[in-house]
Amino acid sequence: MTESEALSKFGLVPDASSLEEIRREIAAETAFRRADGYDENDYEDYTPVLYLFCVQLFAARQVQDCLFIWRAKQCDFDAFCMVDSEFLCGAGLEETQTFLREQNSEEARKILDFIDQYGSFHRSDWSHEGHLDIYRRYYGLL
Repeated sequence: MTESEALSKFGLVPDASSLEEIRREIAAETAFRRADGYDENDYEDYTPVLYLFCVQLFAARQVQDCLFIWRAKQCDFDAFCMVDSEFLCGAGLEETQTFLREQNSEEARKILDFIDQYGSFHRSDWSHEGHLDIYRRYYGLL
């Protein structure tokens, strides 16, 4: 699926009925990249759609999606640099921290540490809608 196909099919803020398909797509793309199926020459084909899937999960505000977004962010260097740390907290900072503490896993602890160190959502002027507006402008929806 290309970036334009994903945007057309799901929109920037997907409805709940689309979330499972987006999660499957992001998991497949992440696995593909980790299996070294990704080549730097394929950047235009694969990187934008992975990024969009992360934006869509962020926009949907489902706390469990922080795990999918983290795995996407961790799949390779390009994804790590590209996927915003703020995407991890689409459901809200406190909600995400509580969810991750309840997971009691090494992965959850790494995400918590990362959020504490690198997330700009600790600033008083950060908001989910404000951050989402950046992507509405980016995709020409504002």
